Amino acid sequence: MKITLNKKIFSKLNSHFQIAFIKLENIDNKTRNKEAQHLLHEAIKLTKLTFHKDSYKNHRLILPWKVAQQEFGPKAVHYQTSLERLLLKATNNKKISQDNTITTLTNYLSLKYLIPFGADNFVKIHHNLSFEIANGKERINFLTTLKPGALYYKDDNNILGTKLDFWKNKKTTPNKKTTSALIHIESLPPITSAQFKNVINETNSLIKTFCNAKTKIIILNKDKWHAKI
Repeated sequence: MKITLNKKIFSKLNSHFQIAFIKLENIDNKTRNKEAQHLLHEAIKLTKLTFHKDSYKNHRLILPWKVAQQEFGPKAVHYQTSLERLLLKATNNKKISQDNTITTLTNYLSLKYLIPFGADNFVKIHHNLSFEIANGKERINFLTTLKPGALYYKDDNNILGTKLDFWKNKKTTPNKKTTSALIHIESLPPITSAQFKNVINETNSLIKTFCNAKTKIIILNKDKWHAKI
């Protein structure tokens, strides 16, 4: 599979935007989920102690995504990333999905580091994967068209998700039976490259430990905007 970031992303969103991809194979996605849930529950407790109501919106790691999203125009929705949706649920005492180990761990890491995570069932991705900026004609379904300037990603057949005004295609959402997956982690300043690598390394280590998976990592940015995985 080839993964490509459209170069428009770096002018429309942020020139320092980067994504790490971790390909997982031979996953056990359910045996140790209860153990992983303990990590998530501790992260939720800490989130409730750290934030209240909408206080997280101006956090130094949240604000860059808000500023980036404002470039897309006045109609943009504020809760634009999976991270902010998690924070909203945690601070409002709503259940955070945790029915499989990958989902549990990525939710835990997203809350711990305040950085957006995503994951797809790898075998459900059709051929190549690309991250694009919408022109306003792309359709999620019969009723919904992407707004001009929206960041989204797709395979050769379908749009799989939007990365700011967050939406995810159920077709590639991981579940307990998933045996191969692709995790993607987005980064904007003030997160440094060194900090981002620490997040990637911990994610890789936890996935190996809890899912007994084989992994492969690539990082894409403005200097390396496509690669095979």
